[in-house]
Amino acid sequence: MTIDPLLPVWLILVLLTSLLIWSIVIEWRRTLRYKLFRILACLVAMLSLGVIFLRPATPTPPDTQTILLTPSNSHTVVDSLLRAHSEAVLYHLGDAGYRNSQKLSSYRELFYAAAVPPSRRATTDRNVGRMEAILGDGLPDYALDSIPGGFLYFPSSEPDGITRISLPYQNPQLNHTTTISGTYRSLDIPATLYFSGPGGKLDSTQLSSNTGPFSFSFTPRASGRMTYLLTLVDSMGTRIEERVPVTVDAYSPLNIFMLQDYPTFEMQHLKNFLSDRGHQIALRAQLSRNTYRTEFTNRSATSLNKITSLLLNTFDL
Repeated sequence: MTIDPLLPVWLILVLLTSLLIWSIVIEWRRTLRYKLFRILACLVAMLSLGVIFLRPATPTPPDTQTILLTPSNSHTVVDSLLRAHSEAVLYHLGDAGYRNSQKLSSYRELFYAAAVPPSRRATTDRNVGRMEAILGDGLPDYALDSIPGGFLYFPSSEPDGITRISLPYQNPQLNHTTTISGTYRSLDIPATLYFSGPGGKLDSTQLSSNTGPFSFSFTPRASGRMTYLLTLVDSMGTRIEERVPVTVDAYSPLNIFMLQDYPTFEMQHLKNFLSDRGHQIALRAQLSRNTYRTEFTNRSATSLNKITSLLLNTFDL
């Protein structure tokens, strides 16, 4: 406990002692009842005045500043922060250690200790203060709600490897060609980017710049959940792998009816294109007033001479 007196301590003691003696004498000479209680009341009043003039207080430790280091942090930034906040306490996650920093098994350990009042904190708990800064890859979005107040964030530089992956909005279909694209980053070039599927390597491309786009086309041969693999191998032999989960839908062919007033090369080419992809095709082309030519692909033959709603309902398109 400390005091912050309004007047010199010796002067406060002299004044209060003199005032106490004077008040006791006055009360002693009075012929009223409860003389002892009145003297005690004078003593309590002097003690209260002493508290007002001496202003006692319990010192509290200063607000500790905390700096959290996550993987891929910059030691140069850490040095700059420590010069500006020399009393800050360092904590780190994973292998993001720095000299004199304390390792955490999880970020929850840090925020749980910060939420416990100092009076209830065990002696083995960490002396966690206000979060000043977070460096490196950072924390998950849901962890930010556990941090009271604001803090500075110093992100890591963009890592080597696959920095973005883009897939079609709809799931790929069995035996249909689809494309996977994205961007990469590699400081050690030339490098090679390999694209592999469940059955092994499918394609590769040579990378001649530090950053840029890439694109691979592939045709799934089986339906279900598949895992494709992008592997970046730089000039130093470093391998960086990125797994891409893909759900391949089973292919459902359509039952298509093609009706022509007269045969054309374009319609014949369209029929061949659709039939090669497994669709069921029924084609009727008029040759003369009452003569028609019919063709059936991937399905059994049926009569197309009379077009009725019942007949049309059997087709998807």
